[in-house]
Amino acid sequence: MLEQAAGCDFVSADISSRPSVEAAFSKPWPASVAEKPLTVFHTAAAVRPQERSPLLYHRISGVNRDGAVNVLETARAAGADIFVATSSASVSLVPPKFWIWPWQSIAKYFQVFDERDFDAPLRPHHLFFSNYARSKAEAERAVCAANQPGFRTGTIRPGNPIYGQKTDPVLGIVLRMGACVTWIPHIIQNFVNSRNVALAHLQFEAALAPQTAGDDSTPAMPRCAGRTFNVTDPGPPIAFADVYNAAVQLSATPVTVSYKHPLLLFIIAHVIESWCLLLAHVPLLTKWFGWREPKGDVHFLQPSVFSVSIHTVVDDSLARKSVAEGGIGYSGGCNTIEGVCEEILEWNREHEAAGDAAMVESSDGKVAKAALVAMGVAA
Repeated sequence: MLEQAAGCDFVSADISSRPSVEAAFSKPWPASVAEKPLTVFHTAAAVRPQERSPLLYHRISGVNRDGAVNVLETARAAGADIFVATSSASVSLVPPKFWIWPWQSIAKYFQVFDERDFDAPLRPHHLFFSNYARSKAEAERAVCAANQPGFRTGTIRPGNPIYGQKTDPVLGIVLRMGACVTWIPHIIQNFVNSRNVALAHLQFEAALAPQTAGDDSTPAMPRCAGRTFNVTDPGPPIAFADVYNAAVQLSATPVTVSYKHPLLLFIIAHVIESWCLLLAHVPLLTKWFGWREPKGDVHFLQPSVFSVSIHTVVDDSLARKSVAEGGIGYSGGCNTIEGVCEEILEWNREHEAAGDAAMVESSDGKVAKAALVAMGVAA
């Protein structure tokens, strides 16, 4: 399959530029497929979960909102039949209030992600956890509003977070860096494997595909068209500590995890955000004195990241309904523990094949153990 994919054509484009997108879509298809139905999967996005100020919204809206509209409208003009875009389950997250009065003992650190917000008016900016969430909300409404006969659309909200690739910011980053500093080992969330996300897009495409009875009648529009759907891994949510423990126990390369108290980090996050906003408000400070925002991972340490680091459960019951019932017939291929172990297994095999000298022990045993755990044989 990978060999076949390697033979696919590739066209580079800047989705924030309409001419660039139009140039990409104008490239002719091979004659063997030129007359076949066309489905467009729009998955490109800028991910900046740390920024929440409207002053910085332009940094992400050009790609996530305007870029999505550019691809959407160009795909429609190019004769696409189906358009499925990737959104985010975090769109429905309302930022919790971490600062409470001394006499208050309970804060809302648990939320359920569902799709009810999609049918309500768009929330004010401050009720999104970050600029990223707002940009995704605006993009998915544009995509779903474009649904019409001959051009069926919809969006998938993966939730949340997404893992499954060595470049992912959940497990992949722990394996790559070999070290993890965290304040959320106890936090329980639904995770979603990237393969389950890809599968959901394909299942949505199948649900949107016109079904005819063999006559010339116009195919009925399925109830899922023009809608957004949450998808997550089958099974119960897990704690972040489960992911960390799996990496420590199963990775053939050394992994260490450091647990920090969140209060100090939360205060530092506000300092970093204040510094970034100061430079945005007074750009002359950068021009005259060369003052700049922090670079690297420390830039992500801002209050918005804490907002998305609470207990969350993703309700994907709508997506799991049959197409006749208004769903997309979603059924994930693996639960989270299986997906985590599979990712570690692939990591181990890659480093075993490369003969990584940095391994502190033979990878043979851990490759086998990761494989067995992924299959539910060992624990």
